[in-house]
Amino acid sequence: IGVRARDFAGHWSLVKNVSLEVQDPSAPTVTSNIATPNGENGWYASPETLSWTVEDLESSITDQTGCDEFVLNSDTTGVTKTCEATSAGGTTTESVTLKYDATDPTLGTESWTNNPKLPNESTTLTLPVNDATSGVLGGEYVIGTDPGPGLGATMPWDGTKLSADFGTDFDPGTYQIGVRARDNAGNWSS
Repeated sequence: IGVRARDFAGHWSLVKNVSLEVQDPSAPTVTSNIATPNGENGWYASPETLSWTVEDLESSITDQTGCDEFVLNSDTTGVTKTCEATSAGGTTTESVTLKYDATDPTLGTESWTNNPKLPNESTTLTLPVNDATSGVLGGEYVIGTDPGPGLGATMPWDGTKLSADFGTDFDPGTYQIGVRARDNAGNWSS
């Protein structure tokens, strides 16, 4: 900024340059960019890429740490990624935690309270299930033709196994019963 003075006779002084510093009043903005979870309950079930947008409209970004692109493609109960950016206005840190489960739950060996059973007897089918990442949500069974995942009869999960009770409404014969489990990310066992 140039400043000069004028006397009463109308004479002007030489221009003197002075500095005015306007400081950046705010730190940069840091925004994570990743698609909404494509599984269920906040889980990703197929690969996604995390990127970051770092901006400061008042001054230049002087430093960025951890703001590199990250591909989420391995089962994890939670990985936290952090981007930190600095400008003359300060430092901003943004973190995001991502959960990924693309692995189907696995069924163990079934057990029956009665098998074979008589027509006037009831029996209970139980199956242990394992899902190491997101955990088991529940399951279902079908008798005969499979209508597809999510369309069978519900099998409750008690924390260690699925179970279903079969009553006395079966005629003599052999029945093929299909069972599948579902994890918290929405994956179904085969």
